[in-house]
Amino acid sequence: QGLGSTAARSARASAPLPSSAPPPPSPRAATAMGCGSSGTAEDPSSRPRSGGGGSPPEPKALFLPFIRFDTTAVPKELSNSDQVYLSLTYRGGIISPDGGSVHVAEHPTTPPFHLAIERTDGNGPLIDGDEVKVRCIETGLYLEAQTDSGPLTCGDGGNSASIFKIFKQGRPARLQHRDTVYLMSWLSNYVGYEEDGSLTAKRWRRGEQQTMSVLKRAVLDAASTELARKMQFQAFDLDGNNSISRGEMEYMLTQLKGDVSSEELDEVMGVCDPAHTGNIPFGSFASWADNGGLPEEMFHHAEVLGNMAQRCNDCLKEERCLIEVLTVAHHDVCQAMLGKHQELFADDLKESIMKKSSEQDGWIFSNNWKTAMKALLESEVDLWTRALNDAMRGFGTNENTLTALVCTMPARLRESIFLRYEERYNTTLLDHIESETSFSYKKVLLYQTQAPERCKARILNEAMVGLGTSEDQLIRVITQCDLGERRDIKECYQRCYDRDLVDHVRSETSGDFQKALLCLLTAEEAPFDLDGDCAAMKAAMDGWGTDEAALISLICSKTPKQMVDVNTRFEELYGKSLLERVKSETSGNFQATMLGTIRGPMKELAHSVRYCIKGWGTDDRGLITCLVHLPDFKKAALIKEYQQEFGRDLISDIKGDTSGDYQNALLALVRPAPEIWAEALEGAMKGVGTSDELLINFMVIAKDEMAEVRRAFYKNTGKGLVDWIEGECSGDYKNTLVALSC
Repeated sequence: QGLGSTAARSARASAPLPSSAPPPPSPRAATAMGCGSSGTAEDPSSRPRSGGGGSPPEPKALFLPFIRFDTTAVPKELSNSDQVYLSLTYRGGIISPDGGSVHVAEHPTTPPFHLAIERTDGNGPLIDGDEVKVRCIETGLYLEAQTDSGPLTCGDGGNSASIFKIFKQGRPARLQHRDTVYLMSWLSNYVGYEEDGSLTAKRWRRGEQQTMSVLKRAVLDAASTELARKMQFQAFDLDGNNSISRGEMEYMLTQLKGDVSSEELDEVMGVCDPAHTGNIPFGSFASWADNGGLPEEMFHHAEVLGNMAQRCNDCLKEERCLIEVLTVAHHDVCQAMLGKHQELFADDLKESIMKKSSEQDGWIFSNNWKTAMKALLESEVDLWTRALNDAMRGFGTNENTLTALVCTMPARLRESIFLRYEERYNTTLLDHIESETSFSYKKVLLYQTQAPERCKARILNEAMVGLGTSEDQLIRVITQCDLGERRDIKECYQRCYDRDLVDHVRSETSGDFQKALLCLLTAEEAPFDLDGDCAAMKAAMDGWGTDEAALISLICSKTPKQMVDVNTRFEELYGKSLLERVKSETSGNFQATMLGTIRGPMKELAHSVRYCIKGWGTDDRGLITCLVHLPDFKKAALIKEYQQEFGRDLISDIKGDTSGDYQNALLALVRPAPEIWAEALEGAMKGVGTSDELLINFMVIAKDEMAEVRRAFYKNTGKGLVDWIEGECSGDYKNTLVALSC
């Protein structure tokens, strides 16, 4: 089935990807939407520069809208109590409460699959990091994570087990239909599926099992608008002649559903073309679609497939279309486009684009434009792998670039990057970093590059092997972890060192300090008598002497959330904080362990960081241990907790106690990735000449979070990113980077 003339396809090239179709569009899609759908071609380089003023300039609109601009469609944004489905992104299936249990169901078509996400703070939009409850619409019961080991259950929502925090991947911060999300329980573990189909909240890190997509029911149920139907009709009308032939219908149905029988095709054609003309006009197609000819999700998918086919071919004829398609599309969409073009045209799209980009702008700029096009066509794993190697290859290492990359590397890509790096460069990423760096700076990068549980297992092993034992390191790692994290570290320790962590700690420590650490490492969540335990703790410290064994058993067996309840209740009952009582009754490493457990992971993290910085000299090893592998929400929480506990600014304290590449690496560990990327972009364009390779790498890496990068760049420089690029680059290379920065 041919695609018809280039003119016909070009006339339809402005039919964009639907915002409801996977994979999710980048946050910059809203900018493209704002330019309407007139299709007026405008060269980005011809637009007037933004003016001055006290706020960052608005991003410049793209000349061709890539996302359907449809103001009549149901809003994708999520608000309090909106009904949703929670889909397991990698496994497939929908989270389904059923009576008192929760399981994974395969078909979200009947009750009880509908959920409502309710903010604990009441009405308003759902924002990344909000505390929420998840209610089943049909039963009125709430999802609950009673323990960090057993399956999720359903209950009346009257206790803390029903409170979750919802986090989303990427930006903007407001949750939308089809966002990738994670649910964190009150025990600070993420909800994920098990092999038996059950759902638990027992792991502290985000992986495939914990990754979900939130689907807004109103968007899925809403009838498509007239504009949407026209876009979908164009997707089926492959040759652009304003009608759908039997061959076109067969091709698209096969793409959407797999094999289509002749009987099924006859039935569809009979409904859509009752006069047997052999062609389906728009009105008949829209009527068939509105009456449930296919599920709405399939029509959305058809829109994607049709537009991929059109755009893949059109972009080879028009540079501006080529630039927009590659700069606006999500990484995964670009990869899908390569495969789709190969399928439809039996031609290597990447090779064709490389050839075209080599022909433009003359020899001065052609290499840079070609390099930018090549980077946009790379998979995320290949892009990060190459960028890391670029920072270390040749004579000398670009430490600023290496720091920015290692400290912002996405955890979801880490394992794939490790494998690809060794396959591509015949050395491991860790070995390459170790050979190119030194001293404390090297330790930061090596720790941050590894998976969190592998890093912490290594720190614990280093603390115990050789002469003497580093008790401070044992206390830091163990008390700053929750039960799920400790469980993962124990498993990793056994796997990496072929030794049981509990046995190793037992052999290297003694006395009450040993007993406290072992209790922390072996603790499992269990119900407890709040008032009874508070009374027992007080009794263990009253009178002559202290019952250390009782204190260890009562305190070190608690989860962080349970300790919050204990601290509050103890002070209510006895008028004095538990921490102060325990501090007055203990000493040494035993005291440090007990106080760290009472404070809880985040407050203990703030105290550990302060301990490493204050006084004469800096405990670099301890500081690195505390700051590596902090997710974004913990970075913000640490800065806030540090300010509340000590009345000091963490960033300023790090700057005051460290210097050079080591200081830059520590600062990158506690700041958001867009800020780090903005500084890297500034560095690539600052001074004499522009480091085009660096500029391209970071522009493509940051493409899906460009709004935050633009704000950070303006805050750092007082100048818009687009303006700076326009002053440093030329030709199609400039147009590409300008489109990326919008």
